[in-house]
Amino acid sequence: MLLKFFKGLTPAILATIILTSLLIWGKSLFSPEVFSFYFDNYPMPLYVLIKSLMGEHTLIEKIVALIITIASALYLIQLNTKHILIKYRTYLPVLLYIIFTSSFIPLQRINPAVFASPFLILATDNLLTSYENKNSLNYFFRASFYIGIGSMIYLPLTVFIVLAFISLIILNNTGIRQWFVVLFGFITPWTFAFIYYFIWHNSGTILFKIIEQSLLPIGENIFHGVAFTIFYSFIGLLLVISLLFLLGNLPTQKINIRKYYSLFIWMVLFSAIIFLFSSFSSIEMVYLAAIPSTFIVANYFTFAKNKFWPGLFFSVMLVLVILIQFF
Repeated sequence: MLLKFFKGLTPAILATIILTSLLIWGKSLFSPEVFSFYFDNYPMPLYVLIKSLMGEHTLIEKIVALIITIASALYLIQLNTKHILIKYRTYLPVLLYIIFTSSFIPLQRINPAVFASPFLILATDNLLTSYENKNSLNYFFRASFYIGIGSMIYLPLTVFIVLAFISLIILNNTGIRQWFVVLFGFITPWTFAFIYYFIWHNSGTILFKIIEQSLLPIGENIFHGVAFTIFYSFIGLLLVISLLFLLGNLPTQKINIRKYYSLFIWMVLFSAIIFLFSSFSSIEMVYLAAIPSTFIVANYFTFAKNKFWPGLFFSVMLVLVILIQFF
């Protein structure tokens, strides 16, 4: 019943999702406590600028983070409507994105991945749009440009420029001009940053030192508690089940949908590699991983023929969301 309700597209469902977001973030919003992460010690340039604009107001920072999270989730609906990723118009991706990213209380704060995720969504939108337009150079430039800007907020996003090059192959845009446009789009914001530090700070090495510090290993893995482990292990299991369902049904889909989801699968793979094997990222990576995962899981919840298991998984997920707020 719960899954059937959230699969709809009515104002009442959207209002319920927004209310759910407020309830999930409620405990954090009314608490002055802010959990520390490695990126507080080694922030990227644009993240420093964003934080300085908000001062030291903890509540304002949390409210801004919540608004951006909800806005990012809502933009996924635009993505679905524009590219018909799920043939069923639904608000389910909004709910899933908020649950995946916001359920763990320490992440309910301003962090670089919160601000980087909209740029990855914009980049994804442009990559998908490039397949639908003959003049694709503009869209590839925008996509790589957004990744470049986002990487100046959250350095691990840099790895996703490889995704832009992979998309050239997946979307059959393998001309030499496209490859140079992607590279040029990515380095453009970094070039402006270098010029800024060179002219206003009289040094061309400051930017490189910031990058070097951001690449420092975080240290030992931190155990975030049993509730965290159970919740994200379940989400991981749900994602694997959804991926297997997607792969089984992908051959029956239209060519463009097959290409789009192939790109999403690469996004999931990149996110997993960065999280598991890089020494300079942490659990905030979930904000990036949630973008493709949202559509993959929503696709399973929407089109699985056996309604029992999706309904059960959805209910268990909601129960775990509640439990992780208190344990």
